[in-house]
Amino acid sequence: MRRVRPLLALLLLLSAGCGSSTMEPAGAPHLRGVLRSVPEYPVAPGTTTRLLLEVPGAATPEDRYIVHVTPKTRIRRVAPDGALHRASLGELTVGTSLRVWTTGLVLESYPAQVFATHIQVEP
Repeated sequence: MRRVRPLLALLLLLSAGCGSSTMEPAGAPHLRGVLRSVPEYPVAPGTTTRLLLEVPGAATPEDRYIVHVTPKTRIRRVAPDGALHRASLGELTVGTSLRVWTTGLVLESYPAQVFATHIQVEP
């Protein structure tokens, strides 16, 4: 019985971690803005692509962010009825309004860089 408890605890932790990756984000998005470009320069290891996001009312280049999209980033599209549907990278086109949830890590480069956990494509 002593061997079963640590194994059971480990399995519960692993299953809890797996379940949380498929959940929708909690709370307000960290960034809201308009996709301005999809830079074609090399991306960081583990990053699928990068997006240049400009926040509303941007007056200066400091109001732009490089958003790193990884294979774990969940991309969703908001339907006209408000329902969320899976989306692809192909739907992230210039001029699209996006909501972005991040890991919380901000690289204070120019422009600042963040790592997306969830992206919502607005209608």
